[in-house]
Amino acid sequence: MNKRKHDPYNFPEYLQRNPVRRIWRVIYPALLFILIQVAVTVIFSMIAYAVFTVQAMLSSGIPNLTDYRDIILTILTATEKAAKFLAKYSMRMVMITDIAVLAVFIPMWFKTRRYRPTAVKNAAPARPIALTALLVPGISLVLSIIIGLLGMNEISETFQQVMEMITGTSFVLQVVAVAIIGPIAEELIFRGVILNRALSWMPRWSAVVLSSALFGVIHMNIPQGVFAFCIGMICGWSYVRFRSLWVPVAAHISINLTSTIINRMSQSVDANDPMTVFPVTILMIAVFALSAVLIYPWLKTKNASIVYPDPDPVSVPAMPSPAFAETHKSQEFVWRIAEDDE
Repeated sequence: MNKRKHDPYNFPEYLQRNPVRRIWRVIYPALLFILIQVAVTVIFSMIAYAVFTVQAMLSSGIPNLTDYRDIILTILTATEKAAKFLAKYSMRMVMITDIAVLAVFIPMWFKTRRYRPTAVKNAAPARPIALTALLVPGISLVLSIIIGLLGMNEISETFQQVMEMITGTSFVLQVVAVAIIGPIAEELIFRGVILNRALSWMPRWSAVVLSSALFGVIHMNIPQGVFAFCIGMICGWSYVRFRSLWVPVAAHISINLTSTIINRMSQSVDANDPMTVFPVTILMIAVFALSAVLIYPWLKTKNASIVYPDPDPVSVPAMPSPAFAETHKSQEFVWRIAEDDE
């Protein structure tokens, strides 16, 4: 049984020596993600405000700078139009944000993955991906129902605004932005970069909890934060088990796609018309049943085996040659010097 405190990552020693640096390397990708979101929003807001300000000036004439009422009227008109524009195209802004996130974090992920421990049997392949993707939607529906029963959705205005933004766009855009690009970007950050960095110096469960907590916090509202934390735990532990980023990516896409489809179907539901309620009910029962059936096979799927290096990986000869000593002079060895034959 492995009793090591953390996995055998091969990050440079200067990155791992300082505990403050270790913590910062885990946290700052989440902060960078928030910064990218804010930057995209600010840029779009400034462009929209500038365009509508010019439009207002052209339609009503340049305001009299000596009359503050003209200036205020122009500003209010431009602000109102800009706010409507941003609300209408908010999902497109989300998609652009996710694309920007991918552009920033893909190089970071490739750099991080070079230092991952070697997996003897990386089960990444079809069975874990398929089982996890088919299993988690049922679990996510249970979580959503529990969160709803606890009344969290009603107490969070931010959550309601987010749901209005999502449901107010076309189904195709929801699928592309919420169910495909978004999950890939988020898994790349929180499992690909953050979790891998945490695993290099923390016990596995602690690293999964930390990455999941950060994943919950960045959603900025209680219902989504609680939901994201629980899903992050599942995705994080799936990554730890199978050592493939494709497993949590497939799980996250499956969760968001199932939620998008059910939300879309629910918009046309009439509580007084059983024929509109029936399809949604059947779909939810099927998702629950599939998850229940697949729990056992998923738990029985073999984990990826990690190669743990020998504590003294270099084989030191009894009488090291000058060339060998020169090559490894920066490392600490206890040389076994053979006694001269008398």
